[in-house]
Amino acid sequence: MLVPAWRTIALVAIMAATAPVNVAHASFKYYSYDGIADHLHKLETRYPSLAKVNSAQKSYNLPSQGKCGTNNCQQWYIRITHGATLSGPDNLSSRPEVFLSGELHGNERVGPTATVETARIMLMAADCVERGAKA
Repeated sequence: MLVPAWRTIALVAIMAATAPVNVAHASFKYYSYDGIADHLHKLETRYPSLAKVNSAQKSYNLPSQGKCGTNNCQQWYIRITHGATLSGPDNLSSRPEVFLSGELHGNERVGPTATVETARIMLMAADCVERGAKA
């Protein structure tokens, strides 16, 4: 079932607005490079019909910009779409797109974490809609 984008956005907004949050007991931790990669791959595993993780280096044959630990750095990205409704790779170009970037100025730690969390919330909401569950 293909869901209009406005329905998914509305559902995400409702979920965020009604989610019980106890700030006094909430814990928060910035994701490291490895943590970001791990979270994105876990999202792909949990939502295989909705999420696909790739790196810019592999997808576009780009060089790494340095070392991240002992390995070459990868610029990870996640594409969120309802894969079952795609009839072929060219079909992606006809879908509306939103690009979220979490690392515009290098050493800013909040951007990547906020972007990963936004992807997580979007996938949770889309999964609810896909399964017909109430948010």
